[in-house]
Amino acid sequence: MPEDKRAAMTAVATANGFKDLEDWSVVGSSIAMSYTYALQGKKPGELSKAISMHISEVKEDPKLNSEQKEAQIARLEDFGQKLGRLEPLPRITLWSST
Repeated sequence: MPEDKRAAMTAVATANGFKDLEDWSVVGSSIAMSYTYALQGKKPGELSKAISMHISEVKEDPKLNSEQKEAQIARLEDFGQKLGRLEPLPRITLWSST
């Protein structure tokens, strides 16, 4: 991205309360993922369960040698960490009706 465009976008982000452009991007991605999770009926923590399940399958796969297993497990763990940052946090109740 050209530096002048990045500077302009950073100025808008910081004027609206974000620390920087990356902060704005993380918040926007989190909102989008939360909306997607809600539409699909998913709940926070499901990603971790899915990654663990796939790692177990790789460990038990007789067609893979140990080197292949290690490589696939590393990719799955990396994938889980990257996507995990976008997974919505558990809902927090901010008020009570009582």
